[in-house]
Amino acid sequence: MYVALYIYGIVFACYAGSALGFILSDPWSYGPEMKAHTPEGVRLPVEMYYEFQTLDHFDGGDFKYWRQRYFVNNATYRPDGPLFLMLHGQSAANPVWMVTGAWHEYARQHGALMVMLEHRFFGESQPTDNVTSESLRFLSSRQALADVASFVDYIKEFYMYHLKGSKVIVFGGGYAGSLAVWMRSKYPYVVDGAVASSPPLTAIMDFADYYVGVANSLSSVSPACRANIKTATDTMFEWYGQPEKRSIMNNIFRLCEKINHGSLMDLTMFFWRFAENFARVVQYNKLDLSFMGITNNNVTMDDVCAIMTDESLGDPVHRYAAVNSLLLDTDGRQCTNIKYPQLVQSLNQTTWGSWSAMGDQCIDAFQQIFGGEQVTDNCAETNRYYGGLNLPVSNVVIVNGAVDPWHRISATGQLPNASGDYEVILLESTSHCADMLPPMSTDPQELTEARLRISKHIATWLG
Repeated sequence: MYVALYIYGIVFACYAGSALGFILSDPWSYGPEMKAHTPEGVRLPVEMYYEFQTLDHFDGGDFKYWRQRYFVNNATYRPDGPLFLMLHGQSAANPVWMVTGAWHEYARQHGALMVMLEHRFFGESQPTDNVTSESLRFLSSRQALADVASFVDYIKEFYMYHLKGSKVIVFGGGYAGSLAVWMRSKYPYVVDGAVASSPPLTAIMDFADYYVGVANSLSSVSPACRANIKTATDTMFEWYGQPEKRSIMNNIFRLCEKINHGSLMDLTMFFWRFAENFARVVQYNKLDLSFMGITNNNVTMDDVCAIMTDESLGDPVHRYAAVNSLLLDTDGRQCTNIKYPQLVQSLNQTTWGSWSAMGDQCIDAFQQIFGGEQVTDNCAETNRYYGGLNLPVSNVVIVNGAVDPWHRISATGQLPNASGDYEVILLESTSHCADMLPPMSTDPQELTEARLRISKHIATWLG
């Protein structure tokens, strides 16, 4: 069930969930509650387009092309310097990354040309004029990697600077971090190194362990916090079958529509929606995202656990509802939608703008195309194609935060088939993709040291 999953802002090519379509978490696609945008007053590079990107890289008889958006910043470039390529994931590319972030400092240190490439089917990089199932067969990680290889050839050949002999280092976070690792693994003759932040590397249908990670992180703040969340959930399940209690929950959880006791999927959505409150806080705990224009990410694990352990707020259910109200108010929303049919209806839209589909939701949205068995089979195919944690790779740095639940399907120790200069870093105090953010004086010491190690690895790769 999707209740066991937590992924913001994704169009998931369910029928091609394998290497033919493994689309996973991206740190900067926050869904409807957390919208990234460029802050006012920040001067950014203009957008550019690779006019002749191939639609289907694996059909030699297909000569259809499309325009892929990218951005360039040459302020850090020195003659004969390397090419640093930021891979974007399943959201519109945000050009604010062209002037900030840890990679900007790496580029300054190594005299690199900074380039960011938008992922096919997101933002302005639209290979087709719709998102029907026929079109979405071209949405896959394999196609995305081939896009990168083609783009690197293009920019080395035709950009104004002499880049033909330049080495290439790719960067990415979340799903884009996965792409960075896979790019180095599958195209080692195209890229010379990869820095991947919080990259999921194992495809799993129903990632139930995600919420184990959420629970463990909340327990690190307060064991009573986790215990009270469980008590609240158990009590809410009992109340769901009682008309008078459902009326109470309608009010305290500020539902947009009353609970439909006869809908099993509404029941699923009800519990998932409120579990998401805690998952969101844990995944982005203490990340300062104001440089991206995101101002509603100031609720921390300490905040929600303070509420869950405050007996003056009533029983655990009322405290659970108080957490929901805090996030509603933070987001500027009036009520919480728990209606499953409305979600599936939105996922069935074939125009640009639908934004997520997972697990059972994905199957319901595309039920005429595939069944659940195919999604599961495609997850297994993804792991066979890329290798999961057994992938052959060299010249990579993989960074995860122990607070981030995604680290549970990423690399946190030695990679058995890795070689050359590589390192896996697990930061005990950080959450999702913290190492990518602009360095701050308040950063934990281990985060500062990790960035220094990353830069040293890059220097080694560049020779």
